[in-house]
Amino acid sequence: TLSLEESPVGDADATQAMLEAFLAELAEAGGPAAAVSFNRLALTLNPASLEELTTRVLAILDDFVTRDPDPDGEPYGLLFGMHRRPRPGSPGPGGPEDPGAPPAQEPGSGGVVPRS
Repeated sequence: TLSLEESPVGDADATQAMLEAFLAELAEAGGPAAAVSFNRLALTLNPASLEELTTRVLAILDDFVTRDPDPDGEPYGLLFGMHRRPRPGSPGPGGPEDPGAPPAQEPGSGGVVPRS
């Protein structure tokens, strides 16, 4: 099991292993239909905001990972990852002509759309 406590930022092999494990677990659970929530955001952050976001998200994840399992609970998997994107207007992936770029987000939505 790869954990948050040993997050290998910058270690391409470990990152690839986490991605593959997530995809394998999702496939084993029934594929994309098994996803309870799936979100993708495109943010522009300065170093202080990046640190704040990372600290807050990891605090939430640390809280849940240290809890005892709920006796009546169901098993879930979670992958949290962040990556750099090209600056808007720059050529290449994520640039203005990239059909794979995430759509603009409504202000106040946080880009979060839970699946039901």
